[in-house]
Amino acid sequence: MANADPFSMSTLLSSLQHLPFTFATEPMMTPAVPPPPRGIIFTIPQPRYDPKEFLTPQYLEYSRLQSLFNLMTSSKEEVNIAPFKEMISRLSRRELQEMAYLLTSDPDYFLAIARNKNGSHRLQKLIGKSGDADKLFFLAILRRFLHVMTDKYASYVAVRGMQVFDDKKKELMYEHILPHALRVACDKHGYIALNEVITDLDHPFYRDQLLDIVALNALLLSYDAYGNYVVQHVLTLNDLRCTYNIAVSLVGYCVELSLDKCGSYIVEKLLEAEESMVLVVEELLECEGGSLMRLARNEYGSFVVIKALRVMQEMNRVDLFRGLVQKLMPFRHLLRRPCGNTTIAAIIESSIEQENPTVPPPRPPPPRETPTASHPPRETNLTDERKQSLINSLRPTYLTEQEMETRLQPLFNIMTSSEEEDVALFQEVISKLTGSELWWMAYLLNSNFDHYFLEIARNRIGSIRLRTLFGKSDDADSFFLGPILRHFFHVMTDKEASYAAIHGMRVFNQRNKMQMYDQILHHAIPLARDRYGSIKLRAIISDDDFAHCRNRLLGVVAFNALLLSYDAYGNFVVQHVLNLNNLRCTCDIALSLRGHYVELSFTHGGRYIAEKLLEREETGVLVVAELLECERDKLLRLARSVYGNFVVVTALKVTREDLFRGLVNKLKPLLPLLRRSHQSITIAEILESVP
Repeated sequence: MANADPFSMSTLLSSLQHLPFTFATEPMMTPAVPPPPRGIIFTIPQPRYDPKEFLTPQYLEYSRLQSLFNLMTSSKEEVNIAPFKEMISRLSRRELQEMAYLLTSDPDYFLAIARNKNGSHRLQKLIGKSGDADKLFFLAILRRFLHVMTDKYASYVAVRGMQVFDDKKKELMYEHILPHALRVACDKHGYIALNEVITDLDHPFYRDQLLDIVALNALLLSYDAYGNYVVQHVLTLNDLRCTYNIAVSLVGYCVELSLDKCGSYIVEKLLEAEESMVLVVEELLECEGGSLMRLARNEYGSFVVIKALRVMQEMNRVDLFRGLVQKLMPFRHLLRRPCGNTTIAAIIESSIEQENPTVPPPRPPPPRETPTASHPPRETNLTDERKQSLINSLRPTYLTEQEMETRLQPLFNIMTSSEEEDVALFQEVISKLTGSELWWMAYLLNSNFDHYFLEIARNRIGSIRLRTLFGKSDDADSFFLGPILRHFFHVMTDKEASYAAIHGMRVFNQRNKMQMYDQILHHAIPLARDRYGSIKLRAIISDDDFAHCRNRLLGVVAFNALLLSYDAYGNFVVQHVLNLNNLRCTCDIALSLRGHYVELSFTHGGRYIAEKLLEREETGVLVVAELLECERDKLLRLARSVYGNFVVVTALKVTREDLFRGLVNKLKPLLPLLRRSHQSITIAEILESVP
């Protein structure tokens, strides 16, 4: 008989009420307990009463959903049922739709099942069985799209849907991926799901759109702990257009990225395509000698240099190969040492055997003391001799490379010394410099591929003395500006060097300032996510001297508010911008964070952002509206969380009457539970004070 079939949907659904039900008798660990469905109110019977008196229709409905949850999430050993795959194979299309309806009846209920390992596996088996059921699963995924895509197990459900849904549903899911791509790419589990989507995506339009997003944001993703894997994955697709676009986005950062384990993989992949290889090698050729040597001796960067040399040989790019070999030649003796890289040294020496190019001799090691032998001793004290020697070294003249090195070392020592004698010597010499001598000093500091300038700028005393030199001469300032622009991100993320750069933005002429403003806007997001970069970015935003670029900078922060709000340092930038009380920018940030206020409120930095948005009536309405739409279980967790409780308290204190009443009504049924938590005592007191 059909009705006796143990695998029929009717038998399954009716039997759900008789499966072991542990809701009111024993605690269950997450994720074994689903959230209570929306709008269902039930009563837990006391032991002295007959439980049948409490079996209301709503309670029975919840019991059935609980039993279905257990069925979907329990392992085979825990329930005495036939294998799940065999069971669903016997269900009719209508029965599948009924089961899908129950599973998707509440967004949080569906999400709890999808986040369970067994639940995710069984949902994947249900998807694709019926078009009507797929529609319900599709809508459930979209309602919690970001949460699904960033969960370890739930993401497999979404990826499975994008593989088997019909074309219309697939396109709608692709539409949801595009605005969330960066957030998903920077997530611990999301990047894995995004890589699978990129691999399977066969729709030309959406594939190009997604690859363009990755390429355009390649710099940001390459510095991210998880986002860099997305960039690596895209490069393995051998899409020449996308590879070239990624290379363009990373121009100026390839050397720095190569010093990082994951970044070196990205740069190596760029070297495999000729179009992008040229950009990387040209950056290596423009790199100052000291930086190139550090790269070649670095545990990760050495692989990039080896790859570059070998690829250029294989592609017969003699011009680039010879240029890089000649650039490395002065350091080959260092590469032979134990801490060097013998492979690079071997490639260089093998090229010498094939041809004998003229190369500069190795640089001598820098002298330990300031040389004074070039000047005949006079009957004056040592300070006068050093002063005259320094002044003579700053007079413009033609110098060989070794002579320039000899002059630079004492200048470097004076610029970075904290000795009282050197402080007085520096001040006296600077006060006597002519415009041409100051220009020559700036020129000297820019030599050796900016090495000396950067080392001085990164030194606390050196940074202070550079600031003394800035603004004295436009010609000298143009030379000082060069290394700042060439290494802008590294200068702005250094504790000491960044002070020199910001001072330059104050005292340089308008043309030089505009060039620095452009760099600030271009690097705003990576700077905001850096420890020292975020501090300097906040200083720039607040300083009236930089009002010219403030509005554009605020726009960049507002547009990327979601990404920054989840970042350890970026969230401080968002908070700082909100403190400016710029209504337009505050509203833009609120719109960027819409749909994420509750989730952000669970984090330390996000809690402050949500509270600041609540303080403005225009944006507070959006936050409270999301709290009112939040499920009771989630609202309870928020109210009892270590950070979220402050957001709820602020909402109750500042919300206007109509929304306040709605929030109170939503929280009052939870009052007994709120009283039990130390975190939510204040919330309970506010609720009790409301008649």
